Amino acid sequence: AEKISELHRQDGADVTLVNLGMKDGGDTALQLINQCVQQGGTPVIYIGSPVYGSRAIPPVMDFIERLPQCSGALAVPFVTWGGVTRGFALYQMAEALQRKGFTLPGAAEIVAAHSMTWKADSPVEAGRPDASDLEKISSLVKNVTEKIQAGPVSGVDTAPFKEGRAANFDEVFSIPFSAFSAKMPPKKIDEDACTQCKICADMCPADAIRFSPYPVFSDTCIACFACVRNCPEEAIGIPVEALNSKVQERAAGSTEESVTAIYG
Repeated sequence: AEKISELHRQDGADVTLVNLGMKDGGDTALQLINQCVQQGGTPVIYIGSPVYGSRAIPPVMDFIERLPQCSGALAVPFVTWGGVTRGFALYQMAEALQRKGFTLPGAAEIVAAHSMTWKADSPVEAGRPDASDLEKISSLVKNVTEKIQAGPVSGVDTAPFKEGRAANFDEVFSIPFSAFSAKMPPKKIDEDACTQCKICADMCPADAIRFSPYPVFSDTCIACFACVRNCPEEAIGIPVEALNSKVQERAAGSTEESVTAIYG
């Protein structure tokens, strides 16, 4: 998202970067989009999500569902995935955006370091996105810009967003997302170490943490472990080594080549 913003600003575009994982991020983005629509403008939205459980995360999908009907507006969905499977997150986002009336001039699946191996000696896809990945992102922005300038803009074919995946589409969407997060190792609170600073709650993209008087996790948790990574006292524990081993094993057995894919 930062690279995309940088490239469009270099072309003189007015860009606002919003983190949907932060409190009120979705409200801020919606306000800007609605203002643009009400003023007769045509918003161009890039919207990204990590791939969790072969799907886009609920906060992103919830945001898309809150978008106004925008016939003729443009949206560019993109996902990051950590070398295990691209899943169907891009397809899921694309279909939801199209139902809202958006035309999709481009899309991307970008390889990134796997977020659940951050403490491993050799994280899965360490150093990604690398220079080659960022160059592909640059080509996406260039293609989208040229399409807009040439007009009218045609949408990309979304069929490839389901092809060549290690996961099974019907199987993935036959179970709720909560079943994926429920498979993750439970978090344990070290009450002696916890200072109740509430940083974990502030960093939670799913608003899943309450204090009573220590952190309590609701079933809206998406198992991103942002709370674990950002706790200054390391008071939220998970079996990191076991989690790393599981991800490393899945990545080693993946049938998908870890290549950033650009569409459109």
